[in-house]
Amino acid sequence: MGPPPKAVTLSELGASQVSVRGAPDWMADDGTTLYVKTDSGSVSVIDPAKSAEVRRLQLGAAGLCQGIGVGGSAVWSCSPTPAGADDVLRVNLKSGKVQRFQVGKRTDQAHLDVAADRVWVITDAGLVGLNVKTAKPDPPIALGVPGTDLAAKDDRAYVLSRGAGAVVAVDLAARRVVAQSAVPDARAVTVSNEVWVVTGSELVALDKERLQETARIPIAGEPCSVAAEGDRVFVGGTSPLLTEASGATHQVSRVITDTNSQCGDVHVGFGSIWVNANEGDVVHRVPL
Repeated sequence: MGPPPKAVTLSELGASQVSVRGAPDWMADDGTTLYVKTDSGSVSVIDPAKSAEVRRLQLGAAGLCQGIGVGGSAVWSCSPTPAGADDVLRVNLKSGKVQRFQVGKRTDQAHLDVAADRVWVITDAGLVGLNVKTAKPDPPIALGVPGTDLAAKDDRAYVLSRGAGAVVAVDLAARRVVAQSAVPDARAVTVSNEVWVVTGSELVALDKERLQETARIPIAGEPCSVAAEGDRVFVGGTSPLLTEASGATHQVSRVITDTNSQCGDVHVGFGSIWVNANEGDVVHRVPL
């Protein structure tokens, strides 16, 4: 047993707030700018150097949906359809023009990650890659499980299936599943030195090649999102707002004891941890 985790508040950490109207939700970045999907049907463009919104991209979506990614000089998001799936929207970052693609995105996919020149979309038929330049879809890659969310990096995508209680690793070049691991109640995933999966009560560590489990770390409250930077892993929740775990020790190292009435996203970038809060319409920025 290691030392107990340090309990701190946002104020004690010198956190700041960025105002984002319209219920901020999922987040993505392209290395220079942070993009925040809102429930009101737009994307807030945040300049990290100014810690402020500098632009608002209107999606023209038909209703509430979840999903954001960035790549190929575009933001990728969603619009619901009467059929029960989502169309994928491509927003040109220069012109703001919105294009719609009918690919049948599953409604529970929140992260439209870009890797291998594709934005990766989970459909009922499998994992579909949309070319970021042409938006032409590749044939689906069979997953063997109903996917719900993913994290993609380099030539791999790690796809959750909450219903099947599983995580699969997909070789994007070979276009096939190369590993699978049982993780009941898998809710969110990220990848850094390891693959990190959040369940309703734990943070599960898996090795990136074979998805062999290396640790299970209990997480208090209602964990719902996860992000990582190297060996530092951040789990977003409601109470507490944020839990930090160490990939080196596989233990909780710090707890931010502020609360959030709803589960939100957590994102790491620009020397900061970004945590959104629907009430108050703010995104918290915590120094790393």
